[in-house]
Amino acid sequence: MKSLNRSTFLTRGDGGQNLIGPEIEELLGLIRTKEPSPAGLMGEPALFPANDFGFSKTPTKLSASGTKTVLSDVVWAIRACLVDIVINRFDHRTPGRTHGHHTASAVLTLEAYDLAINPKAYPTNWRTPVWQPKRVFFNTSSFFLEAERLLKADKSNLAQVDAGVYYPALGKSNTEIAAESRSMHKCQGFGSSGVRGSEPEYLELLKGEMPKEKSNLFEGINTTWSRVPGGAPIGALLAKVEAGFSPNHPEASVPQLMQAFRSIEQLPDGYWKRVKLAEIRNGIQACLGLFHEALATEPSATPGEPVTLRVEVIQRLRAPIVLENVGFTR
Repeated sequence: MKSLNRSTFLTRGDGGQNLIGPEIEELLGLIRTKEPSPAGLMGEPALFPANDFGFSKTPTKLSASGTKTVLSDVVWAIRACLVDIVINRFDHRTPGRTHGHHTASAVLTLEAYDLAINPKAYPTNWRTPVWQPKRVFFNTSSFFLEAERLLKADKSNLAQVDAGVYYPALGKSNTEIAAESRSMHKCQGFGSSGVRGSEPEYLELLKGEMPKEKSNLFEGINTTWSRVPGGAPIGALLAKVEAGFSPNHPEASVPQLMQAFRSIEQLPDGYWKRVKLAEIRNGIQACLGLFHEALATEPSATPGEPVTLRVEVIQRLRAPIVLENVGFTR
């Protein structure tokens, strides 16, 4: 079972600047809400409704948008997504050095770490069960320390990962993918050409247990299907699918994937069930070479007026599937 990468945004950035057009405030928030999705690297972004009041050096000003409400949202995100590891990109101990919102996000994360496991804290928080991540890190880097100081700094108490890992199947490295992701944030002018090669990142443990093997951030955390009640047989089945997968004939894996899909459907409702059902649907669709699209023939319509759609459904690999009906939901 692969871990899910989720980035969390406490605001939508509607108090910031726009380098590509005249939209500001709420309209800028709409633009910035859409930009993370095609960024890809951010996985499934969580966006909260806190108001962005503009630039401030101090994190305390976040109270203007309701600190308790924002903290409740952070606690909810940890509980609802069963977060295993939290990595803060900003330092909670340096108010006044960077953007106040950035510092506030780090402060709130540490508070939420303690509250998420407390059943008395936000007990009606969308009825999510209590949960606590295994560890919280601060990703220190040359952004906070000059490169020379970071090179000479004592790293014995820091976890280290290589962010420049190269993936032969993709023909790209993490840093190249990250540059493409960053470049999707167009309204902030975040375009980057990226770098290649080893890229060490250092992580300071703030709360929880430091892994004995400091390059393995998930040490001691069960990331297999056995963490889900009744999930072990599904993990075994998917391991067989992976072992027998043929890139030239991915459709051959569909019967077993459908078997796994039905088994996941039988699991008790929960976070991992919802996530894995969505993932296996996408996997089956990809293995079938399935494409479907519905386009309206007119750009607009009034309520109650008939709308004509042009529907295209095509299966580009040989597999015994049949289109039974076409429907839509509101």
